[in-house]
Amino acid sequence: MKANITIYKDSIFLESQTKPLVLDIRYTGTIQADVSEGNAVSLNNNRMIILLFNFNNKEIMKNLSGNFKITKATIYDKDKVATNVTIKQVNDEIQNINSKWDVSDSKYEDLNHSSKYSNFRKTKLSYTINGVTSIVDGKGKTTRRNNG
Repeated sequence: MKANITIYKDSIFLESQTKPLVLDIRYTGTIQADVSEGNAVSLNNNRMIILLFNFNNKEIMKNLSGNFKITKATIYDKDKVATNVTIKQVNDEIQNINSKWDVSDSKYEDLNHSSKYSNFRKTKLSYTINGVTSIVDGKGKTTRRNNG
């Protein structure tokens, strides 16, 4: 069984030869994204578990932003068989190495931490099932909002 995750600038796609039920992703950094409609997500300690109720070999996350790296991904099928997922990063940046600090518009507030002694988590994922949108933060806290 073979599976691939492809990470683009603003979305993540999962392709698999079988129909997975669960995608287990371990990552570092911060992620902000919307999980594709019909799927649910749990998030805690740099690990996310996506329940793939609506899997169709397409986009699993959209409106992607943040500074993160997926370190490991595993899918599980209906028979509880685990398969490691190959991770591919598509980078369309050009002339990145020629940038200079003088012309940088980065601000300290935009960085992913507040100080060297305190982590500042910005990770948030949202998902929608049956018209109800849920937002999960980096500590696993879920907030629900009815779209109707």
